[in-house]
Formats: sequence, C-alpha cells, structure tokens
Amino acid sequence: MRYNHYVTSGASSSNPTGKYISSELLEIAIELAQTGDKKAVRELLQLIVKENPSDELAWIWYANTSPTIQERVQTLEEFRKRNPENQRIQYLCESLTGAEVTPLRPPSLSTPTQPIATSPIASPDVSPLQLSFLDQLALEPAQSETKFHNSENKGALRNHLGLALNLYMSGEKTSARELLEAITKEDPQNELAWIWYANTFPTTQERIRVLYKFLAFNPQNQRVHDYCKYLREKTDASKIRSSAETASMYIHQEDLLETKLPSESPSPEIGLTDIVHRSQCNTLAQSTQTPAYKSKPILIGLSKSARQLRCPNCMRYQSVERYPINWKLAILNSLLLMITFGLWTIYLFRTGTSIWKPKKKYICTICGYSWE
Repeated sequence: MRYNHYVTSGASSSNPTGKYISSELLEIAIELAQTGDKKAVRELLQLIVKENPSDELAWIWYANTSPTIQERVQTLEEFRKRNPENQRIQYLCESLTGAEVTPLRPPSLSTPTQPIATSPIASPDVSPLQLSFLDQLALEPAQSETKFHNSENKGALRNHLGLALNLYMSGEKTSARELLEAITKEDPQNELAWIWYANTFPTTQERIRVLYKFLAFNPQNQRVHDYCKYLREKTDASKIRSSAETASMYIHQEDLLETKLPSESPSPEIGLTDIVHRSQCNTLAQSTQTPAYKSKPILIGLSKSARQLRCPNCMRYQSVERYPINWKLAILNSLLLMITFGLWTIYLFRTGTSIWKPKKKYICTICGYSWE
C-alpha cells in the first residue's frame, strides 16, 4: 500500500513538516476513497485526524467512512468538541441527521408536471419541512424564489445535502452530482455543496472549472482559492511526470537523429505513421534539455566495409564512424608493457634462469640413462 511509508515514518504533530505530511496523507486517502477501499481509507484517515486534530476536511472524510449515520454524527461531534465554533461541521451534522430517513436515490431532476410526493419524516424536531427540496423545483419560479429564503427551506437543503453525501460515499456519483448541482443552483453560497459537487467529476480540470463558478459568487473565499491552487499544482506535477516518462522513452533520439542527414528520399517502406512519429520525436528531442556529454552524435564501432546503416527507428541512412583512438594512451600502455617485460627479463638473468636456452642433457651410450 502506498501509505505504508508514511504510517511507518510516524508524522508527529511537533514536527514542523507534520502538516505537509498530513496533507500528503489526505491526498492519498481521497484517491483510495475513489477506488472504494474503505478499510484502507479509514485506517489512513484515523492516522491523519490523530496527528492533526484541526484538519476539518480529514474529519469529514473520516466520518463518511463509518457504516451508519449515527457513527458519522458521533465522529463529527468529537471534532466539534475540539472546535466548538465550527459552523460547517454543525451544518453537516444537521444534514446527516435529516438524511437518515430520506430515500436511497433522489427523484429525477427533469421538470415534473405535478409536485413530487414526499416520504414521512420521523424526526419533526430536526427537519419540520414536509415538502422535499425537489418539490420546491416544481413550484412556480416566483414562489420558489420566495420560499427558499426561509428557515424551513434551508432545513430541506441540509436534508438533501446529507443525502447527496451518502450517495457519493456509496458510489452513486451520478445521482449525487445531479442533486448537488440542484443544491448549488438554489444556494450559490453553500461552500460545502460546491466542494462536494466538484469532487463528483472525474478529472481535475473539471473540478477546477466548477470551483471557479463558486468563486464567481464568493471571490474572497480563501479556502476554495487554496483548494484550486492545490489542484492546479497537482495537475502541473502530473503533466511534468508524464512528459518526463515520454521523454525517457525517446531520449535516444537526441543521440541517433542528426540535424544533417543525407539528402536521400525516404524509403518506400516508410508510411505516414512513421513520418508523424519521427516528427514528434524530433520535436521532443529539441525540447528536452540533455547533458553536455550527450550533445555530440554517438559513434558506433563497425567493420571497415560498413559505411552507412539504416536507423531501425527513423529508417534513414546515416553515416557512422569508429570510436576514435587515443594515441597518447596507447603509447603509454606500450611503454609500460616494455618496461615490465625488461624488468622481468633482468630478474630471470639474475636468478640464473633462462627461457631461451634448453637445459643440457647427458645420455649414457651403454645403459641409455639420461641426466641433466
């Protein structure tokens, strides 16, 4: 698992880099939540809230990993004990409490001809409104604009925001997106609804575009500004990694493709795809900065009869040369070899050993015995 490195390292709150590590862990947790690995997400978020108890977003994600709404509310209440002045968490607790008796899937957001029937509400103290939020969309525009500014309709918005969060965590992102879109249209100041609405989109560019719509209504919201900045940096980093990986695949193009190629026509085997591929490789090689030792063309050692070879990638003929010979180094090696051989010869003469003259042997002509 990718978060094992952070878990074993143990980011302490006294460490000045603790907040940075917590933000990195939170990014990993959100990615794991997209894959549906709730067990790993819960373990990781539990570590984050332990190391950084003031991280509001981590507490919200941690609460949504609980299987029941009661446990989610209890988790958020624990955060409220540490931060009693946080209004967003109080708003979310009321939303979850109201969403406990709502249906699992919201009705269609297409324009209805009759008001939508509502289910009975078990807790009138928490959500006294008997009409659902989608019922208000079926009213006349003038009536809807008037009714959505009273306290009862705000309770309906909280109710359906909690339903949207439950749909999102259960994997029904399409339904959650439709419901959150309707909530943001009726309450453009709802920061939490806009953030969750942005997270329902798969790509980072779409999320940034949604958050910019919210900033059009709230240009002074620093929290959303920081979130957009984080998403842009993440997108830039992914683009840089992608470019680096692509460049590493074709880094040899800088060495093999020369600007001065023989003025020959392309081979008949070259198709349009190969020409486009070669053009892309040339552009990438020119845009990639290579070290100084790669600025010169590569020299390939070949036999004397080989003058030109066809490149297996660009299918062009190119001139090749042998590796240059370092004469100074060759002469120095020859001198060292001669000195070594001379010293070895002197040693053999001083010890009385000879490798050129054979040893004399004597043979008895009578018995045939031989000795030196």
